Amino acid sequence: MITITSTTSLVKMNASSSSSSSSSSYRANRAVFLNAQQQQRRRRLFLLSSKRSGFSSSSSSSSSFSLKLLRNTTKSARDERRERRRKSDTQTSRNATRERIKTRANIEPATDQDDDDDGENFAGAGFLEGWKGELILKNIDLNKAAVKNYVGIRDRLLQLDPGLNQTLISSGTSISQLFDQDKWEKHRRVNRFFYDLQNIPSSTVFLRLVRVLLTLTFLAYLVLIMPGTLYNLTHKMVPYASGIVPLSLVEWMKQSTIETFTFQISPLFHTMLGTVLGLVLVFRTNSSYSRFVEGRMTWGALVRRCRDFARFSAYIENEQLRKTMLGVVSCYPYLLKSRLRSGRTREDKSDPSAFRDTPDGAVSRILNRVGASEEIPILLNEDRNRPFFCTMRLTHFMKIAVKEGINDNAQLLLEQTISEINQAGGVCERLLSTPIPLSFSRHSSRSIMIWLLTLPFALSSITTGWTLLPLMFCVSYLILGVDEIGIQIEEPFATLPLSPLCKIIERDLQNVMDCTDSK
Repeated sequence: MITITSTTSLVKMNASSSSSSSSSSYRANRAVFLNAQQQQRRRRLFLLSSKRSGFSSSSSSSSSFSLKLLRNTTKSARDERRERRRKSDTQTSRNATRERIKTRANIEPATDQDDDDDGENFAGAGFLEGWKGELILKNIDLNKAAVKNYVGIRDRLLQLDPGLNQTLISSGTSISQLFDQDKWEKHRRVNRFFYDLQNIPSSTVFLRLVRVLLTLTFLAYLVLIMPGTLYNLTHKMVPYASGIVPLSLVEWMKQSTIETFTFQISPLFHTMLGTVLGLVLVFRTNSSYSRFVEGRMTWGALVRRCRDFARFSAYIENEQLRKTMLGVVSCYPYLLKSRLRSGRTREDKSDPSAFRDTPDGAVSRILNRVGASEEIPILLNEDRNRPFFCTMRLTHFMKIAVKEGINDNAQLLLEQTISEINQAGGVCERLLSTPIPLSFSRHSSRSIMIWLLTLPFALSSITTGWTLLPLMFCVSYLILGVDEIGIQIEEPFATLPLSPLCKIIERDLQNVMDCTDSK
């Protein structure tokens, strides 16, 4: 104990004198001090273990045993410290990841995060669904609390845009997002065939069709067991039929075989019907896709016209008038989106899929920011066609700009842009209110069902055994899936990324106002 005390005092003297030395000598003295402390700690542990074990320090055997016990104790303590340090670092990293995710999940309405994503933590509104996001999810050991912070593409889309039809989007949806390079890389990846195949059970199309698919498969099961069942039932009824039914019928029952009760349709005839059905499906899906493309192009044109209006507004000298007009233009896409998603009827009023898009928050935010709060009750009047009345307010402000002496060419350009903005709303209303002729849609559904209901009788002539059931299930899924996709995209505004497009317009017009203010 005397040696330990002297060593400790010597180290303390060296440590006190290191304040006037260089940084290298300080580190050396610090290392000596820590080494002395560690030796002192080991000696204390050695003496403590010796006393607890009842051994005398004068005995060589007991000293050896105590030394081993000391080493094991020291090693165990060191391992525990390392494990605590590793867990602490891991927990710190997880907490940082959670905070980063929470922070980035709270997207401001007028930032680039709504339409441009980095691919690491975002895939548009999808949130960790890009190819980098997949690697992150696979490599992070998440507990239950951490899993709650990671939401799939479907949940993230519904957070940012609750007006989306929840029954038409899935965890791998793409039509409800704006693509960037990361999403395109994921879209054209080589292993997409295996990835998409293994995700069939979670597919929206599959989940919407699963009841119909099971019903058709059950029909194929009945067709499969029907010959044997009828054959056995007929031969069991022969003793009871004698003397009750005609003798010729009894003889037929005795001579009947399984083939007697097998009902088949010529595969060639069914193939001819399949050709006609293919033409019907092609026309159906092409018509639906053209409507979807027209809806997206219309919103793309709306984005472009709003940007043109912001560019032409530079000719308006009255700064407050220009800001008010840009604010009203920024409100137009939100008002149009609300009209296109006016709510869906549900028996359960609490059903989130019955969501009705309300533009009140966005309109109030935009107009308060430009100092035109008096326009809020005017634009949010539900008794009017709010998108159309929004263009009427722009025309009213144009009259004021004309009185203040705006250039004639600028007036013509602005009026033309307002007309094109109003035209975009008219095209969207036409697509929403006028579907593909119902008679054609119904005929397509009837044709598909007739073909599928007769398919087991055609397959029974070329397929034997239980292979008929999975074959029927797969063929039904492929045929009905094409028609289901056409139904989903026929009304484009339930799945198009309208909220990101609205925020793009708001962001760009706000940037124009900020740029003008900086000058």
